[in-house]
Amino acid sequence: WPEIKQLPDYFRSLMEAHIRFREDPECDDPTVRKPIPKELLYKLLFDVTWFANIKYDGTNLAVSTDKKLYGRRHRIETNSYQKCDVTPLFGVDVSPIAIDILGEHYKKVSKFFVYGELVINRKFDYLANNLYGEWIAFGICVEIPKVEDGIEIHSLLTANGFRLNSLPRVTPGAQTKLTILLNEKLKQTLVAHKVKAADTLYCGGNLIELIKDCRSWMLNGNGEGLVCVSEDFQKKWKIGLEVQPSIWGHFKECTEKISTYDDLDPAIMEAAKILMEVSESNKLMGEVINKPKKQKAKEPTKLIFDTVQMKGAIESALTKYDSLESFFVQNRMKEICNLLIEEVKEDLMPTLAEDVIKQDAIREINNSVRKYVGVRFGMWKNNKPM
Repeated sequence: WPEIKQLPDYFRSLMEAHIRFREDPECDDPTVRKPIPKELLYKLLFDVTWFANIKYDGTNLAVSTDKKLYGRRHRIETNSYQKCDVTPLFGVDVSPIAIDILGEHYKKVSKFFVYGELVINRKFDYLANNLYGEWIAFGICVEIPKVEDGIEIHSLLTANGFRLNSLPRVTPGAQTKLTILLNEKLKQTLVAHKVKAADTLYCGGNLIELIKDCRSWMLNGNGEGLVCVSEDFQKKWKIGLEVQPSIWGHFKECTEKISTYDDLDPAIMEAAKILMEVSESNKLMGEVINKPKKQKAKEPTKLIFDTVQMKGAIESALTKYDSLESFFVQNRMKEICNLLIEEVKEDLMPTLAEDVIKQDAIREINNSVRKYVGVRFGMWKNNKPM
């Protein structure tokens, strides 16, 4: 399943691109979004329709048409995954869904996966709503051998009311990969085949209205966050207690600049303020959670990555594999450490400031991951039956 970027960063990029249009309309820097005039800014914020689906805190699990299960990085062949029983999922047949969606084009597809979140955590209202251990579908991935078939199927599904990621660039000889996003059309299809789909919090309005409508839910921390689906891409929006993207200093600068333009619709500033407000909220299911105060270290060590950011990256990486205990039992501690280090590097290295030495950052990631896994191994060793 493709990595999903952050909604606040998308909003920041639009504000920044409009500022760039006013200050340097001929800018052709390929590393940033092209300058966008007011008309295009309004189209993107007020005309494009969006959906917002609840993002569940668990781990990705896909079911294929050959009734095989896959985690984020590997095939699942055991009856338990991340300490949850997945036996019932081996009996899930998603072939009728594929045939329903693709029709006669089904034979042109080499792989078809229904992706969902296996709810492995007892957070939020998961226990009260019997969601713990459930598999909740949120999208579909399709692989097609021939490029021309991929283009045809992408056009067909879009015309039939499905939403897909924009057609990727395809290298000759490679498979075309399509991602079908969760909108009302896909949700109706999944439910018709008795597959539980993620709940939708907002349906069919523009981005500004989505942000305003979902403000209360996000501020109160009623879930991990939302997956916000546009016409040909999706973004994630996480509650304040989740690890936040390292963009907020730049976001505030853009907001301050945008606020000086008297000719812009004030709803843009309102939405920007809501995004900042949510990022600073410390509520969980409506209750204020006091964030632990940082203790003074005896010998302060300047860290490259914030400890909360590092912990969040490690825990996110952990959801892409089976539980640590499953690796400990098989004496594969070194293997899982190396896997997690690569995942965390992929997550954190792009956030480095220009003046940071990359090798120092990699060393800090290595040490942090090994320490985290080492502590968990010690706990497991002390608690396992003799």
